Amino acid sequence: MNFDLRYPVWSSFLALGLGVLPVLAWASQSAAPGWQALPAGQQVLSPNEQGGLVLAVYGFKSVYMLLALAALALIWDEVGPAWRTLQASLAAFWLGEFFCGINILFYFEESLVFEYLHSLFMTFCLGLLFYSVMEAVDANILHYSNPRERCALAGNCKNCVKGQPAHASACLLRKLFQWMMPLTAVLAGMPLMAQALNFSFVTSVFGSPRLLTHLISIQWYELRFTPAAALALLAAAWLALVWKGNSPTGLQISKILLSAAVGQLGFSLMRLSFAAYYREQLVWFVFWEELTELLLICAVLILVSLTRPGKLWGRIVGWFG
Repeated sequence: MNFDLRYPVWSSFLALGLGVLPVLAWASQSAAPGWQALPAGQQVLSPNEQGGLVLAVYGFKSVYMLLALAALALIWDEVGPAWRTLQASLAAFWLGEFFCGINILFYFEESLVFEYLHSLFMTFCLGLLFYSVMEAVDANILHYSNPRERCALAGNCKNCVKGQPAHASACLLRKLFQWMMPLTAVLAGMPLMAQALNFSFVTSVFGSPRLLTHLISIQWYELRFTPAAALALLAAAWLALVWKGNSPTGLQISKILLSAAVGQLGFSLMRLSFAAYYREQLVWFVFWEELTELLLICAVLILVSLTRPGKLWGRIVGWFG
């Protein structure tokens, strides 16, 4: 299937529209009780905690931002839906972490705007990454979308949709996604049932005063808006697949909506898990979030090196040779 410019443009408007909604909610609820963080308490960090915080914020973050730029440069000339969306995912990741860095360095993590931009671009990153993986698996393993190639699962279907479009409902892969979407939607109940808590405390890191916080407003975004958006997007993706899944356009729209839903729900579940494990140890919340992001970028670089053997070393030699 040729990559149609209409789909990324359409999905960009969808993403921007979703991004505006939390801002409108904050504007209308900013004076409501419990909407903003409570006064911060005091906490003394151990030397290990102080070292872990510095390593995460200044070490891990610096390394993975450089690696993200390097990965983006390595695949910049690649074409095709999978590579293009991976490029967009890396760009969204870098922008999100750039805003996060500004918030940490200049606003002591208290800026709602920069923390929101960080969260928003991370949902974009995860959604685009999921779409990229789907396209890569489709193009190189399943061959589902390409009408000129035999689907890898054709031997398991009684009536392949490629040979008999009238029997589209018999497609095994389509049935799998039709079941997967409602089952995934159940997971949205986990953050929706959680409550926002005060994470703020004042401390000292090697003599420098710091405020460690997880803004309650952002928690409402993570625990209410993102899972609700994921539910709406999953429902839309399911309907598009059921009604128009036998056409290339309907299938593409369903994949875009599903990817956007995965980005929203994935970010929500990630933040929820860190909060559950490290509610009383915010330092390790930061540490493991930053380390997880470093591992993600390392995984992308490994993927590039495995799928494009010699390209990584060739680019390095070209840059410094």
